[in-house]
Amino acid sequence: MQTKGTPTSCNLYGCFSQAYLRKTIVWSYSWKRLRRGVGAVCVLLTIISLPVSGCTSRSSEPSKANQPPVIHSIVLGPTPFDRQTDLIAQVNTQDLDSDIVQVRYHWYLNDQVIEGEKSPTLSASLLKRGDRVHLEAVPFDGKVSGSSRTSEVITVGNTPPLIAQVGIGVNSDERGDRLQALVDASDHDQDTPQFLYRWIKNGRVVKEGEEDFLELTEVRPHDLVVVEVRPRDTQAAGKMSRSDPYTVGNSAPKIVSSPPMSINHNRYEYVVKAVDPDSDSVHFQLEVAPPGMAIDQTTGNILWDTGYVKPGVHRVKIVATDEQGGFSFQEFELTIATAETPKPES
Repeated sequence: MQTKGTPTSCNLYGCFSQAYLRKTIVWSYSWKRLRRGVGAVCVLLTIISLPVSGCTSRSSEPSKANQPPVIHSIVLGPTPFDRQTDLIAQVNTQDLDSDIVQVRYHWYLNDQVIEGEKSPTLSASLLKRGDRVHLEAVPFDGKVSGSSRTSEVITVGNTPPLIAQVGIGVNSDERGDRLQALVDASDHDQDTPQFLYRWIKNGRVVKEGEEDFLELTEVRPHDLVVVEVRPRDTQAAGKMSRSDPYTVGNSAPKIVSSPPMSINHNRYEYVVKAVDPDSDSVHFQLEVAPPGMAIDQTTGNILWDTGYVKPGVHRVKIVATDEQGGFSFQEFELTIATAETPKPES
């Protein structure tokens, strides 16, 4: 079949024609069959086709439009949120075109956007007790953005106090020597923490309560002592922390009496008193003493007859020693005045 007024060419298999209009080409092919008539096939090179006599045309299908991504859910956690960890967002997205979905995060604190926070994690250091936080998320597939979605509002709760370190030391004051709990703690809400103490000696609990010390009279040398401390504020208790084992060493006795400075009727007497934190027995001796002065090693009673002592200043040094070899000493001076010479009678 030939189209009038258009170039036509033939070959062994048949004839074909070319039609030109606005640079759109329509090719029409026809073949002759020896016995059964003639069939025709058209091939269209563009979406827009030109009709050719004896041919039917079919336009190509349009490409499928991109579908925007969607967000199905947003979950903020952990809940309840108390700032012991950062706040984390879990965003569930879907894209019908199987495109990779990116999420743009916009965090809000008390209804005000937090500038610079564009990740799924919000630092707990930015928040305080009572703050209200929510997240607006926008999906993006690299071509178009989907509809935004807003999470539920999270209210920041109370944060229990936190202990960083616990140790044991020895403290000496007017009440004597004692084991002291050393606690390094903090509170995010600036509350003043309180503590409960549990003292453990050789694996056995010997004291519990709010007192942060253990009397040395409760322990012996080579005992292993541990203290457990639990912090709390007015609303909640924090996690318990435990110290490293503390090995009790020997504590030296302490002389707690004061020597009299006066001498009555040529006689000096002083009873030395000493205490030992380990409840060891204490023995006394005179390391330095004037002639004639003596001390009872068990009771610490000092006697000195000064009737025949030369006048002047006399130094005294007392040493108190316990069973473990610990010791302490006390030093003082006593003055013997020169006897007055009686005046002759006139």
